[in-house]
Amino acid sequence: DSLTFGALISSIDPVAILSVLSSLGMDEKDTIFIIVFGESLLNDGIAITLFKSLVACYDDTGGAIEADQVLGVVADFIIVCFGSAAVGIAIGALAVFYFWTI
Repeated sequence: DSLTFGALISSIDPVAILSVLSSLGMDEKDTIFIIVFGESLLNDGIAITLFKSLVACYDDTGGAIEADQVLGVVADFIIVCFGSAAVGIAIGALAVFYFWTI
């Protein structure tokens, strides 16, 4: 239960930092804002994957985590990571092509 709660609550910290940076007058043009925003997106993706995996493991085994489930979680994370990158690259390429032809 503690791991599931930790995965759920872990993505809140960068949001608070972005709020503080915005209140200090920083925006999307400042490097620190961009770095923290990128880290926030990565952190949210990891938190979602970890939460989903922990809930699935908890539902299947009642809380006991086995080695094959850990490998499944790692595989799920890798698939989500590379799948998201592939979708981002594809959409970016389509946007470049679209705006290049206009």
